[in-house]
Amino acid sequence: MDPAAMATSPPSLLLQGALFLGMWTTMMVAMMFPTAAPMVYTFAAIYRSRKEQGAAYVPSWVFLAGYLLVWAAVGIPGFAASWGLGAAAHMFARLGSYGPLAMGAIISVAGLYQLSPLKYACLSHCRTPLGFILHHWRDGYKGALQMGTAHAWYCVGCCWMLFATMLAVGVMNLAWMGAVTLLIFAEKLLPQGVLVSRVTGALLLVGGLVMAISGL
Repeated sequence: MDPAAMATSPPSLLLQGALFLGMWTTMMVAMMFPTAAPMVYTFAAIYRSRKEQGAAYVPSWVFLAGYLLVWAAVGIPGFAASWGLGAAAHMFARLGSYGPLAMGAIISVAGLYQLSPLKYACLSHCRTPLGFILHHWRDGYKGALQMGTAHAWYCVGCCWMLFATMLAVGVMNLAWMGAVTLLIFAEKLLPQGVLVSRVTGALLLVGGLVMAISGL
């Protein structure tokens, strides 16, 4: 839809936002739930053991609900950024010629973030399900929801710049979605996940710089 028309039509903007969030949440289920499976399995195994001992039981869907709520909420600034960039490009047609420069800059920043201490701090929590459970355990339904949201925020901290590259390249670019999904899977689940993250960061940084320079 024309961004300028949406700017003067709040109902249309709300509809676009709802559709974007629905698409975004569906993508997160497809892309992030497989990488969260070890954490969910560990949570479920502990509660099965507690149930066998006669303790209160909390189903895994409560943990997953907290996880999904965070990723759905992250889609809100994602939509705002996507819409804002589209509206700016429409209002200032000349900005369209700077597309490769902007895309290259975002990819380069994603590469730098891949190499940052914050990235590895968040990744360490995602790679060790038992460690996360031991340090963040909360009893009951409310506790399971809090644990799910806490784990999701670590995942956001680990992956948010990779998803920013999707906004730059195109949210529905299936090839890029597949590449990002495989990368996240490798970072979290492979023994060499940290090395994968570092190599990817270097490649994104170099590739982004080349793209940005070509757009000058």
